[in-house]
Amino acid sequence: MEPTKRTISEILFEDEDMPFDSDDE
Repeated sequence: MEPTKRTISEILFEDEDMPFDSDDE
């Protein structure tokens, strides 16, 4: 895993913002 400019928290936050798994809806 290469240390990117974004932090894990940011990645997780983005994941919630753009859920590619919309099975819940």
